[in-house]
Amino acid sequence: MTHVTLNESGGRYLVEAVGHAEGSVQACAAVSFLMYSLLGYLANADGVEIESEDIADAFFSIEFSGGDAARIMFDYCVIAFLQLEGSYGEFVSVKRKKE
Repeated sequence: MTHVTLNESGGRYLVEAVGHAEGSVQACAAVSFLMYSLLGYLANADGVEIESEDIADAFFSIEFSGGDAARIMFDYCVIAFLQLEGSYGEFVSVKRKKE
């Protein structure tokens, strides 16, 4: 199971995926795709700052800030990961925190 945490606090955002979506190649690939796409967008978007990133086996964490460009991508991630959970809930769980 992959556990995704989406945290929003005062203009800073955290997207984290922990664990393997074992049993579903599609769910695993989708989580990886979303995380690497997020990182690529953040690295190339004007006005966005990647505060921290950590990539390891079964662990992916990105913390970022940066006005509208960061907010839009965070909102996209919320929608995308909730859609993924809706289709592959036995392999992916999503928790959203807003502080």
